[in-house]
Amino acid sequence: MNLGKPGSEQHRTRVGLLFLAIGVVLVLWAWGSWVYRASAPVEAAGSPIQNVSAPSPDTVRAVQLSPLILLVGLLLLLLFLFGSHAMVRAARRYRELAARKRPPPTASDDVWAMNKLRHREDEDL
Repeated sequence: MNLGKPGSEQHRTRVGLLFLAIGVVLVLWAWGSWVYRASAPVEAAGSPIQNVSAPSPDTVRAVQLSPLILLVGLLLLLLFLFGSHAMVRAARRYRELAARKRPPPTASDDVWAMNKLRHREDEDL
């Protein structure tokens, strides 16, 4: 890893984003598996469930919607990460453009001569 070179900030940013994406995927996977395990009925070792009341319609609806909620959450998170990355890149580009060296002003001595109408020498055709 070349930490002292100019491209190292970009390298560190990419590595950081990679680790952030991996962490987000792991958190979403853990949350999804927790929701799945919470919605699955608990069975004793090989014995069928007895004397268990049916779940309420709200619980069933929540379990049915959980994959959709996970997908929407993932899409919103990716949109936030992409937007943040785009904002950081735009801010850096703006900072570079604002700090760049301005070109020297052009000579204005001959500007009027370049834009004057030329005199006709032959007006007596």
